[in-house]
Amino acid sequence: MKKAYYDLQARFRPGWCAAHPKSIKISGALISGWTRGGRVDPASWERPPHVAFANLDALEKKQVIEFMATYGPIGLQFENVESSTGSKEFDASMIDVREKQGRLRLAWRDRDAKGVWLSPGFEEWPFYDLPLMWLKRDEFRIPGVWTYMRLLLTRDIATGRARSCKNKSCKTPYFIANRSDAEDCSQTCASAAAVRRFRKKGS
Repeated sequence: MKKAYYDLQARFRPGWCAAHPKSIKISGALISGWTRGGRVDPASWERPPHVAFANLDALEKKQVIEFMATYGPIGLQFENVESSTGSKEFDASMIDVREKQGRLRLAWRDRDAKGVWLSPGFEEWPFYDLPLMWLKRDEFRIPGVWTYMRLLLTRDIATGRARSCKNKSCKTPYFIANRSDAEDCSQTCASAAAVRRFRKKGS
């Protein structure tokens, strides 16, 4: 058997559905609703889900609803491939959304993905909380957006592309760098930083 057989080349693709925006209700800390039929389509996303989630204002219900309607409910894991294409009732928690976002942001800032795979308090345990993914031909179907975001962030940290904007007043500081020397998420933030440096020299 050729050694190349063990060089895994499988693709990882979404295997879950986004939430139907009109069905999502938030009552206190409880989020409930129904998913839409058909799996999410990454080609329709303006931003990668981990970038959108890290920069989300998790105190704003409208933003949480918009995220779930685009990327899928946080915490929902489909149990098999076939059931992921139909409508499914789900319950989520605003507390869980904020806790997961906090873990994602900390991992992003520290450039250490361990915190998104290990539950709080179990960071030193020698195992990772990786949900089972489905194998379909040469593809792995990922069961939920939280697992997908963790995989994306792990890859971007490993390649050095997950960065935090140096502009302290930036409202969306978590970004994926296209250049190795990038320190700001946008030209606007880069210009603001340049102005601050200029003023500091003149004072």
